[in-house]
Amino acid sequence: MPKYLMQVTYSDDALADLVRHPEDRAAVISELVERLGGRVEAFHHSLGEYDLVIIAEFPDNETVAALQIAVRSTGVLKDQKITALLSREEAVNALKRAGSSGYQPPS
Repeated sequence: MPKYLMQVTYSDDALADLVRHPEDRAAVISELVERLGGRVEAFHHSLGEYDLVIIAEFPDNETVAALQIAVRSTGVLKDQKITALLSREEAVNALKRAGSSGYQPPS
């Protein structure tokens, strides 16, 4: 299954709720991902621009979009960034295909 890097920033209200009522959201998020057919590989809280960093597998882009819509529609997120990840093998294959694509830059 394709892997995705998800970087999430809570809204101010959601963060305030978590401060008032601390809870580990990893289980809730992992359950949601699994319900949609995916699997969380890594879940980390982070410092800086994003509050959470998650690496997860999903069957396809449509499933990732469904997750994004479900969570964003609640208003708990201030920002999020989702990046499709390539395995090393996929990256090497992409490089090979690019090399044989025949692309010519503008002159």
